[in-house]
Amino acid sequence: MLNINSIKIEVNTDDGLFGTLFSFSSGLNIIRGDNTSGKSTLVQSIFYGLGFEELIGGRGEKTMQSALKDYVLDKEDKKRKVISSVVYLEFSNESRVVTTKRYVKSDNRDSRYIDVYEGSLITEGSYTKHQAMYIHDAGAAKDKEYGFHAFLESFLGWDLPFVSTSKGNKTKLYIQSIFPAFFIEQKVGWSEYLATIPPFGIRNGRSRAIEFILNLDILLTDLKRQDIKEQKQKLRNQWEIIRSSLEQLAKDGGCKLQGLTSSPEIINSFSSNSIYLAYFLDDSIISLDQYLSTLKQALSKLESDLTPRPEENTEIYENRLNHFKELLNNTEFKINRVFDEQTLENEKLQSLLNQLDEVEDELRKNKAEKKLKKYGSELDLSISNGLCPTCHQNLKDMLLPQDINQLPMTIDENIKYLDAQKKMLNVYIENQKQLIAYNSTRIEQLKAKSSEFRAEIRSLKRELIADERLPSEKQIEEKVNLKNKVDFYVRLQEKFSNKLWDLEEWNENYEDILKQEAKLPDKDFTEGDLETLKDLKSHFGSLLRSFKYRSKDLRLVDISNDSYLPVVKDFQSRQNYSIKFDSSASDFVRTIWAYTCALYKSSHLNNGNHPRIIMMDEPEQHSMDDESTMVLFRELSKYQNCQSIFAASFHNSDEIYQKVTTGLDFNLIRIEGRLIQRLKG
Repeated sequence: MLNINSIKIEVNTDDGLFGTLFSFSSGLNIIRGDNTSGKSTLVQSIFYGLGFEELIGGRGEKTMQSALKDYVLDKEDKKRKVISSVVYLEFSNESRVVTTKRYVKSDNRDSRYIDVYEGSLITEGSYTKHQAMYIHDAGAAKDKEYGFHAFLESFLGWDLPFVSTSKGNKTKLYIQSIFPAFFIEQKVGWSEYLATIPPFGIRNGRSRAIEFILNLDILLTDLKRQDIKEQKQKLRNQWEIIRSSLEQLAKDGGCKLQGLTSSPEIINSFSSNSIYLAYFLDDSIISLDQYLSTLKQALSKLESDLTPRPEENTEIYENRLNHFKELLNNTEFKINRVFDEQTLENEKLQSLLNQLDEVEDELRKNKAEKKLKKYGSELDLSISNGLCPTCHQNLKDMLLPQDINQLPMTIDENIKYLDAQKKMLNVYIENQKQLIAYNSTRIEQLKAKSSEFRAEIRSLKRELIADERLPSEKQIEEKVNLKNKVDFYVRLQEKFSNKLWDLEEWNENYEDILKQEAKLPDKDFTEGDLETLKDLKSHFGSLLRSFKYRSKDLRLVDISNDSYLPVVKDFQSRQNYSIKFDSSASDFVRTIWAYTCALYKSSHLNNGNHPRIIMMDEPEQHSMDDESTMVLFRELSKYQNCQSIFAASFHNSDEIYQKVTTGLDFNLIRIEGRLIQRLKG
């Protein structure tokens, strides 16, 4: 919910202070003023206070009227030059009241800066908390601490989704894309539905906005479908990596990968005869397991068929055995020591990563603070300006006694220092990672040495208990080669098994994502969506009838299930086309009235995301007849849970004003003369 409580505009000129102050109520509010009285300036100032001036046609102070940035006219029609100007806007939801303060013209304040006060600063003159924020800059829609539009999104109770762009990327459905459905400005707003959506590059931006307002399930379904599509692509990439690794292992061993398809699919079995490495032996193909078993049998037979050797000194073997035992013990000790070192180095790395996170967070805050300072941060408190609120002496911004002659670092110095800290930490982290990688290599090398020593010890033990015979050199060479071959394929098989574990994990994820995809509805719309769209069409048609729309037969008027916008059905061509093409200018304005009201009614009825506010500047465009305008006001006055604000001139006629408002319960905001008037001189 969003309810505008009040607005205050202050304009400092070379001849004193000018400005205005108005309060709004819930329900229907009518801003009445003659032509050129400043109605649009007042409406645009509300846009500006909410950071929505993009709906007027740009960003910042350039979108505002000259009375807020160039000159104002006094009672004698003399021009008074504007020195500075500011817009205060107080608004509320069900539980909170906040006030924004945003400068239009200022020597030391950028228009991207905005003060946000928790409390009724205009109506009660008090607040409990202040936060400096920024808009129309990177992070304004996402930074929950400093970004104003991120704050406003939370204030409305919204969680705006990420949607696809025309380039295939994802972007946030920005809040400025939603409000053109509720805020209709005078110049462009009556030319098309949601005419003032800024060009954020969102694919089907109007449709995504309407889906969010009506809380259609299809929006979440589309987002889920897009997410699943991205996850599937990620899994396909993982599949290629794993498959390439398995094929490389097969190539290294002179084998062929069997049982794995060329494209991703669910694997129902990971047994040894399902996915395996095949070895070409003579004219036959056998599994690597079978080939390895054959090699081990050949090695065992060779070891048992040793020929007699000359008598040898047993003492030599015993000395060698003791020597290798000592080498093994030393190696095992080194492995344990490096393991302990590795544990400490990992802890150091984690500590450095934590420090980096803290430095990056501090750097983000300081950069945001610098941005706010750049835009002209002002807390309106003496202490925030470095002055004691009691004695008004200068205060130093530091946690040290004030009599110490030492100045704290400025924001720029902080940023420079934190940047240096970040660079230094990144260097330390990289060095730490290299050290950890080096230790890992050392551990593997020591383990390999340990295996060699164990193998030698086993060999010497066999020599000591065997008959004192030495095999021939040919047998020794065959044994060594065969043993190396067995060791190679054992290691290859271990690597292959580890990769199969990766493939099993991939398979679980792939099966899960396919199941999620299968659960998506076959049809685009759920039953709830169809019911909501049915309500939208029903309300739209009924309102068109009430507003006296006559350009087309209402039986041919419909709401598109693709764009969710009004269309006319052509039964001959079996196609739909925009209702704008066959509507007179005044009738097309009626369709915008009807569509705007129908959106609120359908959203309210179906638990949608409508903020329950409607604002229209000059809804009498194109010489609308008084009766239609009266019906519009009566319709809006029925919406007890929706604030509506309308700026209208009533053709500068008291008679017309009385005619269209008689019997209505509404709050009148009467602009007498000019909006911006002298407050004090």
